[in-house]
Amino acid sequence: MRVLFIVGLVANLLLAASTWLFVPETVAVHFDSAGSPNAWVSPRLNAGLMAGVNLLLFVALCLGLAVTKRSPARWLNVPNRNFWLQLQNRDQMNRMISGLLYQYGFATYLFLFVIQLLVFKANRAEVPQLNLLFFWGATCAFLAYTGFWCYLLLRRFALPETSAHVSE
Repeated sequence: MRVLFIVGLVANLLLAASTWLFVPETVAVHFDSAGSPNAWVSPRLNAGLMAGVNLLLFVALCLGLAVTKRSPARWLNVPNRNFWLQLQNRDQMNRMISGLLYQYGFATYLFLFVIQLLVFKANRAEVPQLNLLFFWGATCAFLAYTGFWCYLLLRRFALPETSAHVSE
């Protein structure tokens, strides 16, 4: 999953760079409820903001993983913590957290890519107009995935059947 996470970052950074190169002198960056632009910036600022958001997400997830791996058990809160924070289970817990965060990070990058692509496409049109069908479709899909990801998190941290006798 880490490779896909990095691929997501690179794809978003390339898209940010292309917006700097292939859009008009002013870029619509905010759209009203009808999909019409109502806020504009320079292509350079737009590309910088997009790259900044993507890099911030990358740094936050990587730092979060590093801090989690080095944190004392009393600072961590996971389902069935008495089981997962035991020394013999800590490595498996860290691998599960890493996998889940990389998975969610990739999904977030995919969502950001779609949104940035919609904004890019809107700005390439003679009259900028955001495609609301795809915007809301992508937003709903990402929110549905977020709910599914939360379910996965709880399932992954369920007690293994052989350890069901371990008390909370």
